[in-house]
Amino acid sequence: MAPIRQDGDHMIPKRLVIVFITIAAILVGMRPASRTNADTRGSVKSESDHVKWVLESFERMSSIRPGVTRKALLQVFQPESGGFSTRLGRTYVYDKCPYFKIDVQFTVTKTSDIDPSGRIGPNESPDDIVKAVSKPYLETVFPSD
Repeated sequence: MAPIRQDGDHMIPKRLVIVFITIAAILVGMRPASRTNADTRGSVKSESDHVKWVLESFERMSSIRPGVTRKALLQVFQPESGGFSTRLGRTYVYDKCPYFKIDVQFTVTKTSDIDPSGRIGPNESPDDIVKAVSKPYLETVFPSD
């Protein structure tokens, strides 16, 4: 499938953008294009404003790729509360909407954080490097019955 945007080696497939637009429609309860939606703060937002927000958010989320630091990651995502995580792997939630998530694996850059037996210290460092990152995905917790 042809990319719609190319940023260095990073391309966003059209199918992925369509998925995010569809997700935006579901999340905001979109109505026909001729109507507007009032958000919880009382301002009026149109359908195109919601689509624009999703595309801008997706581009921002896509800026996190292998090679960036944990510090750069934390400008866009926050650690997910709860769940299993270690210094080398964790799930993060988008800072503007906690339903958007990514899974990240890290490489430790400071040799002082590795003891003589090869064990890595538990304290996260802003200098840790993203080794691998999943594509952004949607996830929410549904109450169990």
